[in-house]
Amino acid sequence: MLFGQPLVVDMDFEKHMTNKERQNCAYQIQMMISANRKHQDPYSLELHNAPPTLDTMTRLERYVPPLYDVRHLSNSNLNFAESLEVLVMALEALHKEAKPLGLEVSWLRPRKAQVRRMMASCHEKSGRAPGGPEYPVPINPKSYLDKYPKEQLVYLTPHCQEELLVYDHNAVYIIGAIVDKSSGEPLSLAKAKREGIRMQKLPLDSFFPVNTGMRQGCVLASSLFNTCMDWVLGKVVDQSDCGASLGNTKITDLVFADDAVIFAESLEVLVMALEALHEEAKPLGLEVSWLTTKVQVFGG
Repeated sequence: MLFGQPLVVDMDFEKHMTNKERQNCAYQIQMMISANRKHQDPYSLELHNAPPTLDTMTRLERYVPPLYDVRHLSNSNLNFAESLEVLVMALEALHKEAKPLGLEVSWLRPRKAQVRRMMASCHEKSGRAPGGPEYPVPINPKSYLDKYPKEQLVYLTPHCQEELLVYDHNAVYIIGAIVDKSSGEPLSLAKAKREGIRMQKLPLDSFFPVNTGMRQGCVLASSLFNTCMDWVLGKVVDQSDCGASLGNTKITDLVFADDAVIFAESLEVLVMALEALHEEAKPLGLEVSWLTTKVQVFGG
């Protein structure tokens, strides 16, 4: 996995995502890592712009506990030692040389920075590179521009015009780690333009014809989806008279992308509202996810 064609995941979009979108993003990256590990010809999957302080990285580690078993330092280089004395000298040198650059060694993370003794026989017995982690995914807090020449990079974004019709085995393809269900802004396109990186999009429309809805990357998708949800919930309110009073104001529902909150002052009204939601959404090809639907009671 560490010696295949590089595939970069750009983690530089956290500020544009909600907490739920970050959780979804971490889950999708975990699925990507898993699928890549099982493939006969895996990529060398790399996470860039990924300092451990990112909330998305914290969530990703919950899915992949061994993620930080081997600390990736500067383009995934590891320092090995065959004795404790040599290891102590290396750690003291690391502390001393990093300090002028404003970097600090995290001494209080024993689980994530486990001490491993690497003997020369390990590689021969296991057939693996010494010290290779269970999830050999290089994690780099720096940009991919610091590692690869710009002319080798290709940013995959659904908002550009050029399709990826001929696969380049020498290119380093970049995928933006972003889940954006609300605004639909072309964030990866804008970043690629700022950095002067070539852009392409996967030709999904050529292989998966779209007969209804919007094509990949259309900026109208989120607006049309919100219009659809407003129409469905308007029908729900008319049929169930749901809502909760706050002073002189009656709040019926809250909507964010495909997530909705319905207010009701009794269980009977809530059941009517949910039944109406199910019936009105069905003709539009929408389904209520009952497994993730929750009821919250306020005020006893």
